[in-house]
Amino acid sequence: MGLGRRDLLKLMGGGAAGLFLTPVPWRLIDGVAIRTENWPGVPDPPRGEVRTRYTTCTLCPAACGVRARSVVDQPVSLAGVAAHPTSAGVLCAAGLCGHHLPLLPSRVRQPLARRGDKFQPVPIDTVAAAVAAALEDIRNSGSAERVAVLDARPGRTASLIYRRWLGTAPNGIYLLAPSADSSASLGIDIARTGTVLSFGAPVLDGWGTPGRVLEARRSFRLIQVETRQSRTALLADGWLPIRPGTEAALALGIANVLIAEKLYDAAAARSASDFAEYAALAAEFPPQRAAELTGLPAQTIVAAARDFVGHGTAVAVAGSDPGAGPMGDGERIAIAALNVLAGSIGREGGFLPRGEAPRPPGFEEAALAPEHGIADAPDASIRVLIIDDARAAGAWCWSAIERKLARAHIVVALTGSLDGAARHADFVVPAPAYLEEVEDAPAPPDVPAAMFSLAGALLKPPPEAVDGVDFLNRMAGGGAALADVLKERVAAIHAARRGEVFHYTDGARTAVSDVKSAEDLWKALEEGGCWIDRRPAPKQEGRVTILGAAADRVLEAASGRLPADALYPLALVPYGWRGASGGAVSPIMTKLYQESDVETGGDTVELHPDTAQRYGIADRQVAIVQTRCGSCRRRVRVDDAVMPGVIQAEVGPSASGNCRPEALLDACGVAGDGTWRLARASLRRA
Repeated sequence: MGLGRRDLLKLMGGGAAGLFLTPVPWRLIDGVAIRTENWPGVPDPPRGEVRTRYTTCTLCPAACGVRARSVVDQPVSLAGVAAHPTSAGVLCAAGLCGHHLPLLPSRVRQPLARRGDKFQPVPIDTVAAAVAAALEDIRNSGSAERVAVLDARPGRTASLIYRRWLGTAPNGIYLLAPSADSSASLGIDIARTGTVLSFGAPVLDGWGTPGRVLEARRSFRLIQVETRQSRTALLADGWLPIRPGTEAALALGIANVLIAEKLYDAAAARSASDFAEYAALAAEFPPQRAAELTGLPAQTIVAAARDFVGHGTAVAVAGSDPGAGPMGDGERIAIAALNVLAGSIGREGGFLPRGEAPRPPGFEEAALAPEHGIADAPDASIRVLIIDDARAAGAWCWSAIERKLARAHIVVALTGSLDGAARHADFVVPAPAYLEEVEDAPAPPDVPAAMFSLAGALLKPPPEAVDGVDFLNRMAGGGAALADVLKERVAAIHAARRGEVFHYTDGARTAVSDVKSAEDLWKALEEGGCWIDRRPAPKQEGRVTILGAAADRVLEAASGRLPADALYPLALVPYGWRGASGGAVSPIMTKLYQESDVETGGDTVELHPDTAQRYGIADRQVAIVQTRCGSCRRRVRVDDAVMPGVIQAEVGPSASGNCRPEALLDACGVAGDGTWRLARASLRRA
């Protein structure tokens, strides 16, 4: 009997069913999975003793307490320290994934020198010799060219060493990275604050010390001033969606209402030497004029001013965005002036003066180079620039730095990845990654009391990794290592006999006066702990100046940042998120912008439906964003929450992997005050 078609089909169907009932395909899949998990570059956790170690996170200035679960000496998970006095057990996404950073395959592991458009390995001594020769040339020639250190996280002990070295270097100047916070002498007593008026600060999305802010959120009202409907704006008690670049106009409009209705603190106003001049400037921005500039109804501005001072101590804060960078001086001064009107400076619940951890001998302020912003450096003046990429700064617009460099210059980037400014460096020196070196963490900018903690070395760095202080010593032919200076500083804290130590292991607190020796204090900090100074007492400042010599800059900022431009009718507004807008990120964090869509990713811009329709661009299509400074290709997302006429552009990791986030900032260009928060742009479909 022959084999018919029906028999053949039965045989094939039965064979297919039988194949899935046998273990063969599943064993093949299992074998492939096992072998791909062990490819080169995939971490292979060791087997052995599981133990808990403690440290402090230095990925940003928040200095959160960290509990590291380790197998042998390899951290395999990070968590917050529940009773930590500032972080309150909270770690952000970047902090939870911080132990992945030393394992990234793209990490820089040896010194590199630029050769055309590429980098090639060189000995570290070659880099140090090139910089030392340039310093010697400046010194011998009497040139006015400068030597600069660009510090991403000021206030550390390494920062003091940089400043002391620059005090003796030829024409030395110490620069703060564009998005870094200065080592401010005021902290916010946010646990007792009644109202926070935030101008673009991501208060509920990574601002300050997240755990401390979220814990205090139950007690303060939040008014968010922002063009973009951010998560902070959505969660705030009130959102004021202003036109791009009109923060100073709104600040003066609110000041106008407070002064006209006598809602300001009269005693604080009397302490201001130029209050009459400031009041005259605010008088030029009545609610109706502020409404015309900001796009808000005049009655909304009046209501916001009353709400600001109607619920206890009020503070106004200006945001420095991780992608868009800092606000200009005019905006910052106009916003800070509201704190004088509210009487929140030196008052409980407002801004309290704070000191810093005692310094070791030889680091008195007179021996240190002062802090400067990049805009303070003359154009074309910097011959040698050392960039300490301390993992804390956001994205930078290279043009802000490039214009300060002399024609013949040397740029050295101390970093762990070829991102951001490192792409433009002449030399790249591999820095220890997070968890690979002993370093200190000063008090976060929003904490009123001085603090000091250590981040211990839980991992061994690569053989050629060099920290910034070690690099300076190689150039100078010797000097104290960072760890030695840190021990001197801990000894100075012990000698001061003030404050207390919080222990991460059990939440206990020990008065410094009860610690027997500086060595015991060092051990307590190294094993997981932080020193906290006495809480400062409220103290009203003496005579203050509101405007100083900046009245013209405030007026210019309040008159509108974006003049009309027929060729570029749209407002380009970049923004970022802390922990991912300035450098390498853990692959796990890609779930935030590739799978969950919590973040849009650095290859995407957002448009209002009317704007998209006007330019003939549909959702998910690719468009070219064009400005007077350049252009970039971006995927479009259409969203009703975007303001018409605005292009919102996130500066962060690229979901596609083939987009350079810095290209958007290059297209924004740099304004005269060194900022890049806004630009005029046009749009067309690619």
